[in-house]
Order: sequence, then C-alpha cells, then structure tokens
Amino acid sequence: MNSIHDLGGMDGFGPVVRDEHVLSAWELRMQCLSQAARAAGLFNTDEFRHAIERLHPREYLGLDYHERWEVGIGRLLVEKGVLTEAELESCVSAFLADAETPVAQRYNAERTAQAFAWRSRLGVTRDEGPEVPPRFRVGEAVMVRNMHPRGHTRAPRYVRGKRGVIDRHYGAPPLADALAHGGRTVFQPLYAVRFEAQEVWGADYPGSDAVYVDLWESYLEPARA
Repeated sequence: MNSIHDLGGMDGFGPVVRDEHVLSAWELRMQCLSQAARAAGLFNTDEFRHAIERLHPREYLGLDYHERWEVGIGRLLVEKGVLTEAELESCVSAFLADAETPVAQRYNAERTAQAFAWRSRLGVTRDEGPEVPPRFRVGEAVMVRNMHPRGHTRAPRYVRGKRGVIDRHYGAPPLADALAHGGRTVFQPLYAVRFEAQEVWGADYPGSDAVYVDLWESYLEPARA
C-alpha cells in the first residue's frame, strides 16, 4: 500500500537529525511487548509493520517512533482477539487517570522461555525455505514493476519503475506481502538489486553513488532493451 510509512524519496521533511537517543522505560517496555507477542505467535513482524502503515497520515506524523509501536500493537491485539476494544480503552483510561495504578501481571514460565529462545535467534543468518530456482541471474538487468498494491509490500515507491542490476541472490525466504495478511507462507527468491543513484533520484543527482534494495522476485521483470 502507498502509505505515509513509505517515506523514501518524499520531499519537505528536512535532513535527518542524528542523535544518541537513550530509550526511556516505557519505550523499552514497547520493545519487550512487541518481541514477547511475536515470540508467542500472536502476530508476526510483517503483520506488525502493516499495522503501523495503516495509521492515518495525520496520526502517523503526530506520533513518535515507539508511540506508533504502541498503537500498532494495540490494534493487532484487538484484531487477534487477545483484547476487546473496550478492554483496551478501559486500561488506557485507568492509566491516564493514575499512571501509578498497578497492572495485573501473569507469569508464564513456558512463554518466557519461548520468548528468550526466539530473541536469541534474531539476527542469525540462516537459509530459509526450500530451494526455489531464481528467475534472474547475478548481473542481469531488471525493472521494478510499477505496482500499487492495496496491501503490504516491501517494494518502496522510489524504485518502482526503475532499472537496476541483480547484485546478489539470497535464496527464497517467506514473502512478506503474504505474511503481513496472515496468509499461507509463500517462499520466493529474494535479490539485492543495485540502482544507479541518478536512475533513482534523477539526472541532477551529483556523483556516482548507488542504491541497493532487497526485492522479492514478484516485484521484478526483465529490463526492456
């Protein structure tokens, strides 16, 4: 979907301000809640991303990074039937009335161990999925399809319709577009595609930089001669 979440290439936001932000206690809780929910199988990473990108643009821009996480997690817990909308609103109202109100806690040793095991696997490089023969070879020129899906996609707008070259083939991990909607797992070849910066940003772009984007095979088609 073409949402405000896909900011790449948009004008008017100014330079990125780099800082050494230290996470506050509540931001750390959001990270823990997100990881615990995913470890418990309540939702996956792509469903989480899709929940955030469904925010109204005005709401999205009015929230900071972890506030978007909070809204996205709440939406998913309601959609998955873990909480009702009324229960969520009641909890929020109680907290706003008195931030020191004790929160009911339930400790589950099995779920805790499951969460730690899931967390330890993050960032570990491994082959995923079955062997799926890639359609494109390294060095082959491709075009990114100029598509505008109604649902989640990992193909950013700024490379759609652009010409690039296959730089690397990663294997066939699960397609995020399907996982984001709770669909069946679709294993599809994934590539690193190299784009000349002037191809992406226009002829006025100075220098000879390149942009690398990881793209699934269904996003691509052979480049026109």
